[in-house]
Amino acid sequence: MTSNRCPISVPGRTAADRPLRRRTAALVAVLLLAAVPGCALQMADETASLPPAAAPASAATLVSLPVPPTPMLPPPPSDALPLDEAVERAAAELFASLPAEYRPGASPQRVVIDPLVDGATGAQTASTRTMEQRLATYIREEQPDYELQPLNTATLGRSPLVLVGSLRGAGSAGLAPGVPQAYRIWFSLADLRTGIVVGHGMAWAQAGEVDTAPTEFFRDSPAWLVDSSIQGYLRTCLSRVGEPVAPDYLEGILTSALVADAIQAYEEDRHAEALDLFQAAERTSAGNQLRVHNGLYLANWQLGREGDAEGAFSQLVDFGLRHDRMALMMLFRPASTAYWPDPQVSGPYGMWLRQIARRVGPSGKCVELVGHTSPTGPIALNDQLSLARAEKVWVDIARESAAGGERITTRGLGSSEPIVGSGRDDASDMLDRRVEFRPTACQSDA
Repeated sequence: MTSNRCPISVPGRTAADRPLRRRTAALVAVLLLAAVPGCALQMADETASLPPAAAPASAATLVSLPVPPTPMLPPPPSDALPLDEAVERAAAELFASLPAEYRPGASPQRVVIDPLVDGATGAQTASTRTMEQRLATYIREEQPDYELQPLNTATLGRSPLVLVGSLRGAGSAGLAPGVPQAYRIWFSLADLRTGIVVGHGMAWAQAGEVDTAPTEFFRDSPAWLVDSSIQGYLRTCLSRVGEPVAPDYLEGILTSALVADAIQAYEEDRHAEALDLFQAAERTSAGNQLRVHNGLYLANWQLGREGDAEGAFSQLVDFGLRHDRMALMMLFRPASTAYWPDPQVSGPYGMWLRQIARRVGPSGKCVELVGHTSPTGPIALNDQLSLARAEKVWVDIARESAAGGERITTRGLGSSEPIVGSGRDDASDMLDRRVEFRPTACQSDA
């Protein structure tokens, strides 16, 4: 007769620096607990009986994306519009807000659109692409005095108005992660000559019409963090008429044009052209940014240039070490510490971890690996699973470099730090199932 008794105790997570056998035990524990009926419930009981863990040293949350200065709760459901209508309302408000001196005279005023992004992640999504297409149609059909042109180096030389925009879900807790009741849309027009926001529009869209799944480039990107390019773009989206354009955005507009073309080339399988464009973006003054480093890696990988791809990934790791936080998009099987079995997805993971192992030592820093899960499933199981996944990554790093492994500790935060928080467990909230590495100062052994 098969016993329902759990075969192993649940490991605690009170010690940051545990022996290898405890790291391995954490992996085995979660696999066994998931396999034996009733163990998830017993695990919750056992976890509840454990003494409270020592509070970890406080660290800034990974999420530092700009938000409006005042709380923003969703409107009554009847006030949220279908997505296309919401885009048109926000666009109409945007152009109506333009001061008289920006209204066209004898010749049309030039406008370019910098690709719209999701306000919770900074990525382009299925819905931001839809919004951008609807916005372009609206300008051509409803604003004939404004000439819509592509965003590129040639058009930037003619000093157009630059339109930026984003959307972000809001629920009962405002713009915090969670299941959205509606999505807030923001559009702003920036004057590159004066560095001032000259137009601003907003609207609410119905949640059921928004698809926040990232587009191909952002879905494929191996790493995520909030850098100055993302912050500058979103601060500009939230700025009112008469406020200055975020300096980081203004200084990086040429890079943005090159990156926009490079992402389009990558998603159209023109990988050699994408590589040239990402290399050109890297040479600009604002080229040291996440999208460029991700793009250099992805384009080289798609072209079969594995050595160049590994070199690009090593620079990506250094970028994360300098920013003291970076999320790795490592996908695991559901409720498991096994990597996703598709080699197209998990095939490069060994190289990623090899570069992390090699780069941590020269950095002079130590690293805390932090596992996360989405909000689905029991809290106790999520806590243990997130820790076990961090331990799994540590074990693989230690195989690459024992010295690198000695500088790494692990922690599991379960679903306590979501970025999206929708609990859908699909591409839209893949960031909630991330493994972060957080560089820290090494503590003395004395």
